[in-house]
Amino acid sequence: MPPRLQTLEYLIYLEIFNSTIKQWNASAAVVSTHQPRLANIVLVLVSNITSLPVGLTQPQMPAYAVEICGSDLEKLPVDIASKWSPRLDVLYIERSQLSTFPRAVLDFSVIANVSLALNNVSVLPRELFAMNSTSFLTLSGNPITAIPDDCAAPSHVAMLDVRNTSISSLTRCVGSAFIDGAGSPLCVNGGVGTINESKQQLSCGNGGREMTMFPLAELVVARAP
Repeated sequence: MPPRLQTLEYLIYLEIFNSTIKQWNASAAVVSTHQPRLANIVLVLVSNITSLPVGLTQPQMPAYAVEICGSDLEKLPVDIASKWSPRLDVLYIERSQLSTFPRAVLDFSVIANVSLALNNVSVLPRELFAMNSTSFLTLSGNPITAIPDDCAAPSHVAMLDVRNTSISSLTRCVGSAFIDGAGSPLCVNGGVGTINESKQQLSCGNGGREMTMFPLAELVVARAP
């Protein structure tokens, strides 16, 4: 990434599509002093980012939406919440290589929409369901077998997507969420016996809907030559 990226003071939307990121140093860092208006960072079908590039991990990164879909990203820095904007509202890391839940997500105080669809996450931390700000949580396509059952209080999540996971029952941690469970054991026998709270709602339809929050198929068509 060239250092002149820092001269784009009116940059609002940054997208990298179908690329290999060979180098993205601090000299081309995305920071509020150089791109104060930047709202969205979108990385789609990118490689060579098993960890986030240095240019995306500097203090005062201003964007409030970071969307990564189709990458070899394996982890988030543990201190990334102290570097990225405290206004971060949307975080998608989809179709990537996460093997454990990135606990750094728990440190974002106002994040409302989180998607880790189509990774390799198998265990969820109970603290995930204690995040008061998160309304939409997408975990579809991960080898998750269970939802924690030892939460201090029910979750504030309004929409929980666990399609095509191995989750077979729900717990009080889910609270009164609407659960999309198509393709999971939750929907065996039409979902009978899987609801633990009277206000929980389970949907077993829409199995053919896109698994990710990011509209990858639409973007690929739009970017086609």
